[in-house]
Formats: sequence, C-alpha cells, structure tokens
Amino acid sequence: MLAAETDHDMLAALKAGADGAGGALKKVETIAESILEVGQTTPIKVRRDAKRIVLVSGYHRLEAMRTLGA
Repeated sequence: MLAAETDHDMLAALKAGADGAGGALKKVETIAESILEVGQTTPIKVRRDAKRIVLVSGYHRLEAMRTLGA
C-alpha cells in the first residue's frame, strides 16, 4: 500500500489543478495515451518501508495506469 496521505494529496492537487498541477494532469493523460498505444515501457519503482510499500519513482505513470483502470 502506498502512503495514503501523500497519494491522496497529490491526486487532489492533480484534479484541482492547484499549484501548476494542470501541467501534471496533461502529463498523466499523455502517458496514459502512450501506454494504450505501446504499453508501459518504463517501470514504476517502489521500496519497502517497515509496514508499507513506498513509491520511489513513477508517480505520473501510476496515475496514468489508474486512469486506465489498472
């Protein structure tokens, strides 16, 4: 499970377009389109941290996959 508060806050910012996140939302849409066309070419990286799994890199890829229902 990812850090819920961080994930929730980032998603809320993307949806609201706060703090320039409108560009981030466009990036997520672009990545989602690319994933549909050619698949996911770069993996999402995570690490274990005591009791949870923490996202290291690939937040936009993760959000793109979520928008696609994965």
